[in-house]
Amino acid sequence: MNDAEKHLKIRQSVHKNQDRIDQNHFPGLSVIEINPTELCNRVCSFCPRSDPEVYPNLNLNMSLETAQTLLSQLLDYNYQGSIVFSGFGEPTLNPKILDLLKMFSKHFDVGMVTNGDRFTKGYYSVDQLSECNLYSLIIDA
Repeated sequence: MNDAEKHLKIRQSVHKNQDRIDQNHFPGLSVIEINPTELCNRVCSFCPRSDPEVYPNLNLNMSLETAQTLLSQLLDYNYQGSIVFSGFGEPTLNPKILDLLKMFSKHFDVGMVTNGDRFTKGYYSVDQLSECNLYSLIIDA
């Protein structure tokens, strides 16, 4: 068994769409990262956001309409991998993040990478997050 076959076997065993995974649709593409906002509440030295002249916060957020278009396209193309909400912004700063997570998790394994600040400050609860059916949650503090 070569590496590609091993990777496919792993994906088939762990992803919720395991019965539909096949090499002919998006071969090798197993994770799509969605940046739902470009806002961030931190200034980390390793990030382009550390210099507001290079990457200023402009309060741009993915809308539910844009998300629905993307979701429809992924379903039309029979995408079988995972979706991760992350990027060069803090996903929880998008006011619709819970709706976005729920929307995509109905069809895909969905994860999120967050700094966790909005959870510790009471904006979101564990119960709200559990309703999103996340496959993974990475808190990178």
